[in-house]
Amino acid sequence: MKKKQQVLAAYFLATYMLAISFILWTTVLAEQVGEEERTGGPVVSFDAWGDLPGESGGTEHPAAPAEAAPSEPPVADASSAKSSSSAGESAQGGTPRSELQEWEIAEHATLSIPAIHVRVPVLLPSLTYWGRQEWDLLEKQMQVGLRYGVVEYPHSVTPGRRGTVFIAGHSSPPSPRAEASAYGHVFAQLPQLEKGDAITLSAGGTTFTFEVIDTQVVPAGETSILLQEQERSLLKIITCYPVGTTKDRLVVVAELQK
Repeated sequence: MKKKQQVLAAYFLATYMLAISFILWTTVLAEQVGEEERTGGPVVSFDAWGDLPGESGGTEHPAAPAEAAPSEPPVADASSAKSSSSAGESAQGGTPRSELQEWEIAEHATLSIPAIHVRVPVLLPSLTYWGRQEWDLLEKQMQVGLRYGVVEYPHSVTPGRRGTVFIAGHSSPPSPRAEASAYGHVFAQLPQLEKGDAITLSAGGTTFTFEVIDTQVVPAGETSILLQEQERSLLKIITCYPVGTTKDRLVVVAELQK
């Protein structure tokens, strides 16, 4: 009789532990799913501007820090440094467009910021890695695009529609190949922009004019800056800050002018 009681006690204890484990795992999964729904993706410290493996060895560089949306020396006018509205050319003298094709990156638009003398091609990666939530591959894909201009996030809306166009670019080169590119410092002067400055985005034969309405400095791992806007038509330009470091991200927010 005593042995039977011991067996029953062990059974009830095991059942109780399973129930507790189930409740804990259900809670964790629910929180994770809820966070993904809120942010539009998994909770990750996403850095689309870090070094590619084997190119640099880190995201911080003592002299010319890598960038997460770069930040470093004075920004060169991309149009004069390499009068190439063609995203398939680099400062190294004609890197084949096959690299862009291999990574499913298309020439998409032209970004102009008169106040800091920037005119630069905009590259658009496919939704392949974004849709699969393969963040490491998306980071590599964007890094390739950043050698040939600035890069629009694949979940951006079509310019002119409600929502946000997200564009990232280097303010300081994170790798030797970025250093050799005409676009390693393209956004180095982005911190100089002020409210009211104009930014134009030309795509599909149409030019859209945006006006700077705000600038923000956020931590490097802040993914909320990539959330879509449903009520207005915005442009967000993202680069590392302070210039020459990857400590934070500078986000310039501009609104479409009707």
